[in-house]
Amino acid sequence: MLNTIEKERCYRTFLSEDQVIWAYRIILDRDPESQEAIERHRRHSSLEELRSILLNSPEYKEKKEKVFWGASDLDRFVMEVDNNGGPEAPKTKELYRKFRYISSVSVDSSLDPYSDAYVKQQISLHEEISNRHLNQHENEQTPFDMDRHICAPNPYGRRSVENIGYHISQLANVMFRSGLARGTRLLDMGCGWGMTSELFAFAGMDVTAVDINPRFVELINRRREKSGLPIKALVGSFEEIPTEGKFDAVLFYECLHHAVRPWVALNQVQKLLKPGGKLLLAGEPINNDWPNWGLRLDARSVYVMRKHGWFESGWSPKFIRECIERSGFHVTRLSKDPHPVDWIVVAEKI
Repeated sequence: MLNTIEKERCYRTFLSEDQVIWAYRIILDRDPESQEAIERHRRHSSLEELRSILLNSPEYKEKKEKVFWGASDLDRFVMEVDNNGGPEAPKTKELYRKFRYISSVSVDSSLDPYSDAYVKQQISLHEEISNRHLNQHENEQTPFDMDRHICAPNPYGRRSVENIGYHISQLANVMFRSGLARGTRLLDMGCGWGMTSELFAFAGMDVTAVDINPRFVELINRRREKSGLPIKALVGSFEEIPTEGKFDAVLFYECLHHAVRPWVALNQVQKLLKPGGKLLLAGEPINNDWPNWGLRLDARSVYVMRKHGWFESGWSPKFIRECIERSGFHVTRLSKDPHPVDWIVVAEKI
């Protein structure tokens, strides 16, 4: 039971609302989350008591560990990652955990997310981070040893069973959910190294693969000569797809987020699908970092934008659903499955 003094303290306020807000802004760099939180903290007997509580909060401890980086620091950041042994090195993971990017570019999230004005702001943010003009025909090229990747067991040329298992789990999940049958004519957009093309062709589908990088296209076609799988790779982009005829399905795996205007890419592929054709998305960054869409500002994304110039965006679940439906599809599945599968999307052409 509470005694009389304790009861009185439960209802008395010692601090002003302004004092609580001031303490939050100084220590946590934000306003209190609600009026209820303000009233609760006003009951502390002194500013020192409130200060002690905020300084010992998990939020402050995590914030204190963060290392803030601006655009002028990013060359040094990339050098540190590379000196640590690259993006997958244990030391790099610790660097990533503490990373926080502070931009000088203002992005107005209240703008129409499809508008040129909003797109222009995101491009400005990309140019600040990447330190170059956006040119995907130049920036999306990846140098690699062609002969080594042709002869490798998998097109990535990776030896990590865990890493290959990660990719297979994502692709197997969307394949299982797709309802596609043997003999399906599949358009594999942004096919990259060709792992997706080989896996879906292995499952019995007739695959047309499209990528902006001519060397990736060469790699896929030369590996096909060895494997005999039904794959044809072509050079193209999200805006210009160099193929004719209609497809039963189109797949975007870890690539649609490179599109500056994903709705344009979706409109393009919708025209190439048969009635009822399937749209499949897997390995795409669906999150709530932005109300609609925007560049991902986590450490790994900032690293590849600065090092390679890639466009690394992400979308909220609400926005990507709307984007797909505006392009003439009916979404039948948009779900986040347990790690490592994560988000998948299955939709049908209306």
